[in-house]
Amino acid sequence: MDEYEERQREIAERTLSAKLALWAAMLTVHSVFLSVAVALLATEAIVDKAPFKWVGSLAMVSMILILLNFLMAKAQYQLIGQRLLEPEQLLTEVQRTRDLQAAISRNRVATAVEWGSVLGTVAQIVILGWLLMWL
Repeated sequence: MDEYEERQREIAERTLSAKLALWAAMLTVHSVFLSVAVALLATEAIVDKAPFKWVGSLAMVSMILILLNFLMAKAQYQLIGQRLLEPEQLLTEVQRTRDLQAAISRNRVATAVEWGSVLGTVAQIVILGWLLMWL
């Protein structure tokens, strides 16, 4: 393996590590938001519970989206592992093209889902910020 290929591999590994770290951090943040929302909903001191229901709901949806990303990544790496076990020569050009198109589609969906979860996080922060300022 030459220096360029080694550098490519290193960048790919760092990218994956960063993505997984982001997902793990977002799961943690959403877990905290959900816990706080549920705890505040359980108290009688809160009169208007709607904002906390929104925060809790957004946290749950965002967590589901992140878990879907983990599942898509797992499926992609399982497919890569299967392909590595099979000799490349056995794949036709049509199969290679189909595999590449499927991987690109999964990546696009994963990116959209990731951004959906990030936007959910931002919405929760805005709602909680509004509550802190006005309550």
